[in-house]
Amino acid sequence: MTPFTPTPAPLPARIGAGLVDAAVLLVLCTAAFLVPLLLQGVVLPMWGVLLAVLAGSVVPLAAFRRTLGFVIFRLELVGKDGHAVGAGDVLFRELLGRGYFPAAFLFTVLAGALATLFVPGLRFSAPTGLTAFFAFASMIALGF
Repeated sequence: MTPFTPTPAPLPARIGAGLVDAAVLLVLCTAAFLVPLLLQGVVLPMWGVLLAVLAGSVVPLAAFRRTLGFVIFRLELVGKDGHAVGAGDVLFRELLGRGYFPAAFLFTVLAGALATLFVPGLRFSAPTGLTAFFAFASMIALGF
């Protein structure tokens, strides 16, 4: 029996699949942002991104090794052994490896600061303590 040797997919196919998946995540993030805002007047961007990434990337990749973009471009996510990648590894890959969670955190801080400037009577405090640490760490993670 010959050992399995995974080969990376061609770059154009990976870029195409990434663009399709990004569009799906954008739709899911928008829905997760607007539904609570319109129904209850609450904005939950961090939870919205987490929900969108779980539903649009993590669950399909962990369960089926494919997302919509992967299906269209006939790609599959496998580990070095040829089997599906574990859900924890996929979660880390999608949230931190791609920078979705740090970007959502920084967007939340920036949106709060801008809303304070343009909406009379709205109060927003700059991150301090542990929140400031997360803001700094998010900027570094997003930079990488």
